[in-house]
Amino acid sequence: MADGRLSRGAPRSHIVILAVLSTGLVAGALGTFWTDRRRETRLQDELSQDMAVLSSLPNLRGEARRFDLLTQFSISERGAGWPVKRVSAEAELRARLAELAGRCASSALERPCAGLSATLEPFVAAEDARVKTPSVSAAQETARARREQFLDAISSIADAASDDLERRLRLARGESLRLILTRLAIQLTAALIGSGLLYLFVLRPIALLDEQSARWSLGVAWTEGKLPAIAELKNLTTRFADMARRLNEQYDREKRLNEFKTSLVSAVSHEFGNALSIISNAAFLLGERMSEEQREEARPLFEIVRSNVDVLGGEVLNILSSARVEAGRLDAVVEAVDVLGILRTSIQRMKPLALRKKLKLTLDASAHAPLLKADPAILNLAISNLLSNAIKYTHENGVVVAGIRSEPNRPGEWRVFTRDTGIGLSEADKARILRGHYRTEQGRRMTPRGFGIGLSLTRRIVEAHGSRLDIDSRLGVGSEFSFVLPEWRGGSQTSARRERA
Repeated sequence: MADGRLSRGAPRSHIVILAVLSTGLVAGALGTFWTDRRRETRLQDELSQDMAVLSSLPNLRGEARRFDLLTQFSISERGAGWPVKRVSAEAELRARLAELAGRCASSALERPCAGLSATLEPFVAAEDARVKTPSVSAAQETARARREQFLDAISSIADAASDDLERRLRLARGESLRLILTRLAIQLTAALIGSGLLYLFVLRPIALLDEQSARWSLGVAWTEGKLPAIAELKNLTTRFADMARRLNEQYDREKRLNEFKTSLVSAVSHEFGNALSIISNAAFLLGERMSEEQREEARPLFEIVRSNVDVLGGEVLNILSSARVEAGRLDAVVEAVDVLGILRTSIQRMKPLALRKKLKLTLDASAHAPLLKADPAILNLAISNLLSNAIKYTHENGVVVAGIRSEPNRPGEWRVFTRDTGIGLSEADKARILRGHYRTEQGRRMTPRGFGIGLSLTRRIVEAHGSRLDIDSRLGVGSEFSFVLPEWRGGSQTSARRERA
């Protein structure tokens, strides 16, 4: 799977999931369509049956009135062919009634239609008796009553059909609502089941994997949990474990190599420092054996030796301190510190280097600067590095200033700074120069000596004090490096209690 493709042997769980979901959606859609179609067909058939009954009632009523009218004509005008027409009308009336009975079959109108059929025979019999005894008023009244009874039965069927139609419409609306609710319930259930499966087999394993990866750190073994998950997540967990194992192995190798490098650097630096001490002491003893006139004559040479020993000693101290940083042993143990005194001492120590380049090296600070909260040993190293860089990268006859000033709008805080008229830094070099083992192209042309670790070490020292190394620089104009330290508020320097920063 290194090329981003699934291995042939790995179960393609996402394809299976998509297939199952697609099949479920298609089956649900087809089931819903079939149910809706069936319901609509049934409703349409029932409505068509009711409409057919309602549409046939006016014709049936008309046939009944026609049959009654032909009966009257048969009574008043015998032998004029009306009896034949009356018989034909009776047959038509029976046919219409039989057609209506067929439409009412197996429906809610079946009983009213049967009642109508039961009133037909009395109506026809009364009409026949009326023809036979036209002069008998009782026959006439009976025929009228039977006719009205038959017509009322037709009206009752119409009312029943209308009521049945309204009932079916109400049922249809109710079924539609139930179908919608059922569909929503099914979809909600499917969504809950799908969400549960997604949480159980995908989201929860991912969350636990994320939590475990957040807790993991170099040197700690990766533990694989037994969780239900899709195959891809199980493979991912296995690959995380394998990656963690390989990283730990590489970390162990790097750690051993770094310990060896630190030991080697410490040993070499220690021996180098011893050699510098011997050179410095030898120069001192040589000067003591000279006469006053010889010492005065050789003073420039002694200053060169002393200044170069100091520079090399500073580089050795930088290397040793960088090794402490890499080993994680650089801590600031703070106390009340006379930063102004450290600045004066550093300027005095750097003066020979400045004089060689004809630089103006000055102190810019208030005589009443307070004691600050810092670690004097490593702070001295940071200030020395900043001054050394300022002198190193400033052209002859330039200006280098070291000082301390109060921070505006931030009472109790003071800014320690070095400022020069040197080569300056570009915006790109500002970010790179603090990473360590980096020197700008102009810097390498100007002075070939150096390891490029001074500013990186100074940044670590400043950060160990809880501050930040700020750079204000313009290429070809100069630079100011500064950081802020808080004022000491724990008493006098002699009674200050040392504490961890």
